Amino acid sequence: MQARKTVLAEQVQTMCRGLEGFINDGVEIERTQRHVQAGREVYLSCLRKGEEARASHALNQSKILNVSVAQPPNTPLKPISPKIPVNLLTGTLLAAILAFAAACWEERRDPKAYSPVAITRATGLRTIAVIYEQE
Repeated sequence: MQARKTVLAEQVQTMCRGLEGFINDGVEIERTQRHVQAGREVYLSCLRKGEEARASHALNQSKILNVSVAQPPNTPLKPISPKIPVNLLTGTLLAAILAFAAACWEERRDPKAYSPVAITRATGLRTIAVIYEQE
């Protein structure tokens, strides 16, 4: 019995080593199959791109494409913007209008009377004398 047990134990160890070999071989086979599949996809992609390039070149040679360049673009001689004279005129007019509006607004806000006529209008009284400041 003891001898049979020893023989069976050796057979089990031998089978386990064989099983490990099968597992390792199976992993290696899967890795190789993935590598082959990736290579096949790259090859087919390159093949398709080559066919597309060949067809595109043939279409360009025979002018069958829907779009073709009739005339190459040319560069303008002078810039479109900024338009300096128009900008200067607009800026000057806007500044004059704003300056006039600011002066009118300040004049309306100022409560002081600077002339006899303004005093008469504001109070209804006549001016008796005007004293001028000498410098």
